[in-house]
Amino acid sequence: VPETVKGAGPAATSNDATPTFEFSSDEAGVTFSCSLDGKPFTACSSPVTLPAVAEGAHTFVVRARDASGNEDASPATWAFTVDLTPPAAPQVVSGPDGPTTDPAPAFQFAATDTVTCRLEGPVTRAYESCASPKTFGPLPPGDYVFVVRSVDAAGNATETRRAFSVTAPQA
Repeated sequence: VPETVKGAGPAATSNDATPTFEFSSDEAGVTFSCSLDGKPFTACSSPVTLPAVAEGAHTFVVRARDASGNEDASPATWAFTVDLTPPAAPQVVSGPDGPTTDPAPAFQFAATDTVTCRLEGPVTRAYESCASPKTFGPLPPGDYVFVVRSVDAAGNATETRRAFSVTAPQA
């Protein structure tokens, strides 16, 4: 009796609505059949990329069949969830909004999921993990944008941008 061997597949939770599955068998000369969400099995071959599936939980099953008609009694199964919904946008609750003479401004924010921040402007910083409050500086005078981004487990992201400028203090 052939065994179906799982290869690559989607993450348990992903924002990929067209996931790809790879599989093989411990026997040569087998054919495969696939089923999505309990629908009837249809002929397939590795790799299989699904047409767009709906958001939510899914189960993809593959079974091998040898030339004698023996089918794998324990087919390869992937349980996966498609999540296409971005998280709530982060809220910047304090920090400069427009001109400031503070060369090391701090931003307080409320966000869900994994949070990353970046600074854009004369001094640009790449996205990095951050917590509230986030302080940058000392910054030279110029126009900047503070960006805070929430990223959920599926990789969906939502960001909020706050423009500000650092001005030289008045003498």
